[in-house]
Amino acid sequence: IVEGYDALLVWAWLALHTARYRYYIYSDDYGQEYDELVGKSYSQELIQSELERMTEECLMENPYITGIENFHVLKRMRK
Repeated sequence: IVEGYDALLVWAWLALHTARYRYYIYSDDYGQEYDELVGKSYSQELIQSELERMTEECLMENPYITGIENFHVLKRMRK
């Protein structure tokens, strides 16, 4: 059983790893929309801004999350 802060971390991890609108079991408010950025030729500034907006929108659905500070995107390099 997970409770308290650990439960919130699990909820956030699951929400950030679930595509919004893809699974009928979740409401339309649950999950993220990162797929909308894949394959597009947007500038890095726009991508950074959209990732921050989408992440905040995803996490703020939880009533226990009251704000997000110090947001950073780490670029992941593929081999």
